[in-house]
Amino acid sequence: MITPPEDDFMITDILLSPASTRSSETRADSGEILRLDWHASGDVCLDSFYSNFHLSHPFLLPKPDLAARARTHDMEPLLTAVRWVGSLYLKSLSAQLNLFDKAHGMIYDTTKTKDGFTVQAMMLLVLGLGGSGRQEEARKVLSDAQAIALEIGMNTRAYAVSHGESTPVLEESWRRTWWDLYVIDGLIAGVHRCTSFPLFDVPCNVDLPCEEFEYLAGWIPPPTSIDNLMAPEFADESQPLSSYAYRISAIRILGNLVRLRETKNTNTNQVQSLLTNWQLHLPPHKRDCLQQDGSPDEMMFQAFMIVHMTSILLHLPHSQITFTPAHSITSCAAQIEVHADGIHNAHTQHALHSANEISTMVTYPVPLQTHSPLFSCIVTLSSIVHVGKILSGIPFDIDRTRQQLGLNIGALTQMARIWKIAEDSVRQTRSVTGELQRGGMMKSGRW
Repeated sequence: MITPPEDDFMITDILLSPASTRSSETRADSGEILRLDWHASGDVCLDSFYSNFHLSHPFLLPKPDLAARARTHDMEPLLTAVRWVGSLYLKSLSAQLNLFDKAHGMIYDTTKTKDGFTVQAMMLLVLGLGGSGRQEEARKVLSDAQAIALEIGMNTRAYAVSHGESTPVLEESWRRTWWDLYVIDGLIAGVHRCTSFPLFDVPCNVDLPCEEFEYLAGWIPPPTSIDNLMAPEFADESQPLSSYAYRISAIRILGNLVRLRETKNTNTNQVQSLLTNWQLHLPPHKRDCLQQDGSPDEMMFQAFMIVHMTSILLHLPHSQITFTPAHSITSCAAQIEVHADGIHNAHTQHALHSANEISTMVTYPVPLQTHSPLFSCIVTLSSIVHVGKILSGIPFDIDRTRQQLGLNIGALTQMARIWKIAEDSVRQTRSVTGELQRGGMMKSGRW
C-alpha cells in the first residue's frame, strides 16, 4: 500500500497546481482561441475545463500529467475536445463553434489511428453535446465511442497494463476511461430512456478505480479487482471500495432496472433489494459525500444521485402519483406512464423520498456547475415527482414542497447558464409550477 504524505492539502490544489516546466508563452492574437498552447498560462479553456468539469467525470489524466504528455505526444484531438468543453463555461460562442467543429473533424479523421485517447475525446463530446441539448448527436458519438473501446479491448484488465507505459497514473486513467464510459452509457439510458445501456451486458474484468485524492496526487495503490464489487457485503474489508467503485455499483443497479423494464417485468422487489443493500452496506465515511480532506466527494454525490434516480424510475410507474398532459415536463425524456391503483402504497413513499433527497442534494456546499451536466435531468425528475404529488391529491406539506421546488428551480436556473438542457428544464418547470400557483394548488398556509 502506498502511503501519501501527511501534509494537509485540498484536492483542488493538486488538480490545478501548475507544472513548473510550463513556459510563459502567450497568445499572439486574442482571437486565435483555437491555437492556444497547452504551455501558455493564458489557455483559459483548458483551465476552465479542469476548474469546472473534470471532477465530475475524472477519467482524463490529471492536469500536470496531461501537460507533460502533450509536450512529447500528439494530443491535439483530445486537447481540442477538452478546450471545447471548457469553452462552454465561458462566454465565447464563436470559440465554442470553432472548437467543436475542429475537435469533431480530428476525431473522425479516417486517416488517424483510433486509440484510448480518441475514446476519451469522444466521451467529452458526448457529455458536452448532451448538456447542450443535442441528444441525437450525443447518442451517435456515444455509440461510436463504445465500438472503438470494445474494438481495442478497453473492457479488459490487460488494456490498462499494455497501454499504461509502466506509468501507474496512466494505467489508472485507462481504467477510469472504461468505467466512466460505462457510467455515461447507463446515465444516458436512465435519464433520457432512449437507449438500452448496451455496455451493461459486455464481459468486463477491468479493475476498479482508486480514490480521487490518490489519483490526482499520483499516489496510485494496487488496483482492486472487480470481484469485490459483485458482492460488497461479503468483500474483504482490508480492500475497501473507493467512491468511484460505489458509483459503478450504483449504475449497475440502474442497469438491472433497464433490463427489468425491457422484459415488461413488473416485479420491483429485486431492484429494490439491490438499492437497499447498497445503502445498508455503505461505510460511515461514505455517507456524507466528503473526502478525507473535507473537500466534496463528487463520486459519492453521483452514486447517491444515481441511486435516487433509479428509485424514482423503479417506483413511480406503480405509485399513486399521477399527471396530466398539461402538466408534463419532457425536456429530458417522455413523461413516465403511471399505472396507479388508487391507494397510497409503498411505491409512492419510495418515489417521494428519493425526490426529496435529490432536492436536498441541491443544498450541498458545492458550485452547481462542477456537477455532471446530467445532474440537471436528475433535478428535473425530482421536480416531476413534486408536481405529480400536488396533482394527485396526496397529503403533503405544501410549504416544504414549495421550498423543494424552489430549490430545484434555483439549481436548474444556475446550471442553465452553461447547459441548454437545464435551460429547457427550468422553462418547463416554471411554466407548470406557475400554472399550479395560479390555480391555487400551491397556496401556502403562511404569509
